[in-house]
Amino acid sequence: MVALVIIQILQFTFVVQRFFATREFFGTGAALFALIIASFDPNLLAHSALVTIDMGVTCFFLASIYAFYRLRHTSSASSVFIFVTTFRHWRLL
Repeated sequence: MVALVIIQILQFTFVVQRFFATREFFGTGAALFALIIASFDPNLLAHSALVTIDMGVTCFFLASIYAFYRLRHTSSASSVFIFVTTFRHWRLL
């Protein structure tokens, strides 16, 4: 039961990350469209009851790509820390 809750949190985090990354890349309209598409994605809905590592890998992979994009545009210590942390978590899964 605890593992299922963790997967649900990772799915919610993935949808929120998708919204913010799309908003920064393409604008608010595209971000809202991506949020609607992600909310009704059959893969996320059908496989939400399965406890596998693919959602964790997908979530941290998107986070590391977004953090790398932020690092390239705003070079600060926090951007470096966030990129290294998310990239390391993605590689550990």
